[in-house]
Amino acid sequence: MSDSDLNDLVNKLRSVTGHVAESDNYSATVKKVNSDTLLLLEVVLRNHPCALHLTPDNSDAAFQFVLQRLEESLAVSAGTGTEFQKLYNWINEVSQSLEEERLRCVVANPKEFCVEMQSAFMTELGIEEIPQYSQNSESYQCPWNILFVLLSGFVQPVHLIKVQRGKLTVPNPTPGVVEAIEQLQKDEYDTAAWKQLLLLLDEFPISSVRNIWAAAMTYFPSCGPIVAAYVQRELEELRKAPKLAECGEEKDTLATFKDYLRLFNTFYRHLHVCCDIELYNLYFDFIVEFVQPDEISLHSMFRAALKDVGHHPLSTPLWRRYIESGPFTTDRMKGREWTKRVYINMLQTPLQDLEKIKEDFDNFITMEFHGRLLPEEQKSIDKRFTRAKADANDLLTYIETICSRTNYFMAIPPEREKYCVLSLSDERRAAKKKELISVWYSLLLSVKRSCGGGNSSSADLRRQRSFLRMRACFFGFDIPFWAEYLNFSFSKNSLPEDRANAMHIGDYFMKSSTCFALYIADLHVSVFHDYEAAFGVLKKALLQERKVLIHYLKTTSSTDIAIPLYHLQNIAVIVVNWMRMGMNKKNLFHSMLVAQFAMHQIDFLSLTMGVVKKLLIEKRIATPEAYLKPFHTFLYYWIRLELIRNRRAEEAFLVTKLWAEHLKLLLSSGKEKGWTPEEGGVDQLFFQSCHDVVLVHSAGVDAIVSIVDDLHSRISPDTAGRFTYAFEKLKHSLYMASGRTLPAPTSGCVRVNLSRNSIPIRYDAEYLKNSLYTRARRRLGAQEAVVTLKRTRTEVDAYPDESLWLPFSPGSQENLPPPPAPQKRERERPHRRREDRRGHSERGILSISTRFLSLGEQILYTDFPTRSTPPQDTTKLEALMKRLPTFVQYNPEYKSERVLSNEWLVDFMRQTESMV
Repeated sequence: MSDSDLNDLVNKLRSVTGHVAESDNYSATVKKVNSDTLLLLEVVLRNHPCALHLTPDNSDAAFQFVLQRLEESLAVSAGTGTEFQKLYNWINEVSQSLEEERLRCVVANPKEFCVEMQSAFMTELGIEEIPQYSQNSESYQCPWNILFVLLSGFVQPVHLIKVQRGKLTVPNPTPGVVEAIEQLQKDEYDTAAWKQLLLLLDEFPISSVRNIWAAAMTYFPSCGPIVAAYVQRELEELRKAPKLAECGEEKDTLATFKDYLRLFNTFYRHLHVCCDIELYNLYFDFIVEFVQPDEISLHSMFRAALKDVGHHPLSTPLWRRYIESGPFTTDRMKGREWTKRVYINMLQTPLQDLEKIKEDFDNFITMEFHGRLLPEEQKSIDKRFTRAKADANDLLTYIETICSRTNYFMAIPPEREKYCVLSLSDERRAAKKKELISVWYSLLLSVKRSCGGGNSSSADLRRQRSFLRMRACFFGFDIPFWAEYLNFSFSKNSLPEDRANAMHIGDYFMKSSTCFALYIADLHVSVFHDYEAAFGVLKKALLQERKVLIHYLKTTSSTDIAIPLYHLQNIAVIVVNWMRMGMNKKNLFHSMLVAQFAMHQIDFLSLTMGVVKKLLIEKRIATPEAYLKPFHTFLYYWIRLELIRNRRAEEAFLVTKLWAEHLKLLLSSGKEKGWTPEEGGVDQLFFQSCHDVVLVHSAGVDAIVSIVDDLHSRISPDTAGRFTYAFEKLKHSLYMASGRTLPAPTSGCVRVNLSRNSIPIRYDAEYLKNSLYTRARRRLGAQEAVVTLKRTRTEVDAYPDESLWLPFSPGSQENLPPPPAPQKRERERPHRRREDRRGHSERGILSISTRFLSLGEQILYTDFPTRSTPPQDTTKLEALMKRLPTFVQYNPEYKSERVLSNEWLVDFMRQTESMV
């Protein structure tokens, strides 16, 4: 009895006894529900979206269905004149109130949160308005807001980042409940505290702690034991009250309908993502006992359930209930053939109690077919039964660990995992997860082995796909398991329906995962060749990251400083992959359009500088180089894509110039704060981009040098850091790459770089072609012909190999050439003396072939071009160079074999005039 009914009864008793006048709120006549209203309520329940299989793994059909219902309802005029309009208006309001009730302990303002979620869902559907609650089309037997609330109410961890969390409240709590709630207020994903709290809530009535259970199912949507325990308690409460058809009063009827609708919504959200057998059994208990659908609808529900979990070893009760429901045909011959096919499917599936199923099948054959079957059919059934029985014994040993009801597993988002600072409960959970991963691996290995590997039938493939889906839903938020499930679903023998379902059910869990979005986009391109769908997935992921960063900039909460950096990195990764993915369409302007979208629609630079400014004001970081790195990485790869794939050097040069303008502002700001250029954001990516531009766009050498000189002039010598070295190295490489000569030194001293990285090997020929030695010989007027070195770097070679930028698909491994056969090596005798079979050193060969001039020779030819000196004796130097180890090999035993004198080298260096 509700509080209002109790108050009415008390007022009536007081009025009868004469203590007080009868209250005006009391209704002398109780309003009874009519048969039409009761029939409409029953029809609404039987046409619930869960009963029609408009589930999360079939979201395309659900979206089309809800769009059609919204269009039809918008065309109807609003009003509550008829009984139908009044009832459907009330059901729409009840659907909204149930959603707010579910989120009461999750968010502080559930009404505002529901409005934001519905607005985002409307944007996803591409509509601007929704009907009023009183606008309902009579052509649809279920109000539109039921499905609309269910589809828009899938709460993901990313949705809870920007909202204030709700408080968990329990009336008259015990000390244990208070302690658990305090732990959950600190960390809502504390699995040990949740288990303790839910265990203690068994002592409270379900009506007082229903919000706590709803919060637990929101945080852990794929935890079957939690959902099954809640549903079990709700069913117990429903069995105590009269059923919907037995309620005489209108108020009791509507309250009972509300309880039914709440439980139906729970099944819709969790049934297809938990893959829990007990939950499916409770679902059919509720359907058969309280809803009572027709035979065709019931058979359709059974087929959908067996498609999801029919290969589970513990699904024997579902199969039995399916057979007991009987065929929905009146033809006896077709009915017994249907029952026979169901029994055969059970006997070839590894299930629990297969011996008992075999006995029931034999009894059925004896009664219906007089014990006669074709010999080939009987032989095939026995063979499959023996194989399935052996497989079932192996699987049941693993399933007992996975489906434990006492020590069950609760999947949490990866960003809430703790890898460094672990408490005792976190260590136990991590150990439990490792154990379950190994158990699932052994189970799937057993399934794959029993399915015959490459010679699998269609039933074996469905069985493997089913177990992969169960594992992915079991762990929920782990991308490797979803990737394996998607790879299998997109194989050659899969159906388009299976591919779509795999993507939709994965998107239910991984909606906020950048890695999953990139994976789905790559599947759209590599399998379906649908670039528009892939770009839509990436655009949606970018907008989601933008929302998170904008919320971070608007709030003053003490969020971890790694969170904004993580989302900035996600934006850079998505944008770069989006630009690369569109290159396959050979659209020269694709990268520019994507970059404009990132700069103007996503506001990548504004978000980056906003995050840096906020963290610096709050004094949570000392220097901003880490938060500027994602934006600079985006610019670096934009330049490389323009050079390598589009061959648009002018566009790359323009981007580099704009990048330099941005760095000037950073250097000016950092100079006031005493930052080094590296701490202010000027990193090696900019210098590498300048070098890449000059490699292709040789006409821009002077402009690039002037840009770098301008940057160098803005740096204080006290805070130069490594910038001066990088600046000099870049200028040197720019002249080397462009084929020009170095400018003459300002003093009489010639600078020689001793670092081997200062002159890359691939540019030695270009350097020696215009070396001081060649110029000196020309000034001397040598009569002999000067050997012109062949130009090894052509315009085509300046571009890297395009194959490195092409997307890689697992199927391309089959087309790779086989690896070369290993070369036969001569087998050495055990006591044979090891010989030195090495050839001349690669470094020595290179030095002999190019012969760098010594410092004395260069000064001699530069200052005294008319003087002729005899060549120095370099035999010892050449001998030393021949014995030097190569870049790729080194023999440690060589040191003990021969000792070379290096006194001559010391004497030679003493005679050197100067070395800088």
